[in-house]
Amino acid sequence: MSLLSLSMQRHARDAGVTADPRWARRIGWAGVLLLLAAALAAPNWRFALVEWVGLAAVAAALIVLTLYGRPRALPKLATGGGLLAAAAAALLHLVD
Repeated sequence: MSLLSLSMQRHARDAGVTADPRWARRIGWAGVLLLLAAALAAPNWRFALVEWVGLAAVAAALIVLTLYGRPRALPKLATGGGLLAAAAAALLHLVD
C-alpha cells in the first residue's frame, strides 16, 4: 500500500522520492495481488479473505496518517513493511 501511495506524483514529491513513480505502482499492485492470491490459497479462504480486506484497510489508514503527519517517513515504512511481511510469511511457513 505504501508503494501505491508513492506512485502518485504528489505523494512521491511530499515524501522526497525523485525516482519515476511508475515502478512503485507496478510493484505495489503486484504485492497486493500476491497477497490476495495467498489469502485465497489458504485452507480457510473465506476467513483469510475477510482478514485480508481488514488488514488492507488498516494499512491504508496508517498510510493516510503518515502522509498527513510525516510524509518523508513513508519510503522507510514501505521498506520496513516489506521486510516485516517477508519475515511473517517465513514464520508462518515454518509453523505449518
